[in-house]
Formats: sequence, C-alpha cells, structure tokens
Amino acid sequence: MLLQWTQDTLLIHDTKCLSLEHPAMKSAIEQCIEKACSLLASNIQDDSLYLLFEWFDDAATLKVLVTDSSKTQDAPQVIRCQFMRLENDAEITERVQYWIKDYLTTCASFMQYSLVAAFHFQGREHCVLL
Repeated sequence: MLLQWTQDTLLIHDTKCLSLEHPAMKSAIEQCIEKACSLLASNIQDDSLYLLFEWFDDAATLKVLVTDSSKTQDAPQVIRCQFMRLENDAEITERVQYWIKDYLTTCASFMQYSLVAAFHFQGREHCVLL
C-alpha cells in the first residue's frame, strides 16, 4: 500500500532586515520580490491570480504569496521578511507600497507570468492593485 501525502502547513521562507536605513529596506524588499518570483513556477496553480504583498505595520513584516481570485487559497510557499520597527516613520506603509510597485515595473522575472500584483495593509478585502 502506498501512502498519500498531504501538506498541512505552508513552507515559509523567513528572513529579517536588521537595518533602519531606507536604502537597505528597499533592497530587502527587492530581494523578497526576486525570491518570490524564483518560486512562481512551482507556486502557481490553475486558479492563481494574485501575487499578494501583505504589510503588517504593527509587526513591521512583509509577506509575499500567490493566491486565487478570492484570496483564500494560498500557494504553499510564502516569503516573509521582518523589518526593524521604525518608531518615527509614519509613512512607512506608503514607502513599502511604493518600493514594491516601483520594482515590479522593471522586474523581468515577474513579467514572465500573468499574475496581478496586489498590496494590502488592512486585510485582504482592502487590496489595491499595483
């Protein structure tokens, strides 16, 4: 008898950006995007639609994942990057969104796929397209 295997948990590729400097943070975001794009071939499923960027301001954490049109069926591999908490940067959410959008405009590895880039910081029901 052959066993049938299932995967119950996500495979999270975890990293940290230990710098508070904006150029280092921007570079970390770009590296997260490239890592996510390097996994697209194995992460995209028939119903995949979005490359979703989730920003959690309270934890200063960015997650990048592939999901479907309802944003409920996520692909198994997720990128997560935790940043140092910026006490005095009230505009960090806007900066993160801008850095992602700016990088994606010239990201050849992303352009190879027919995914829609989306960003949220207040829940998946409040996504904006990039």
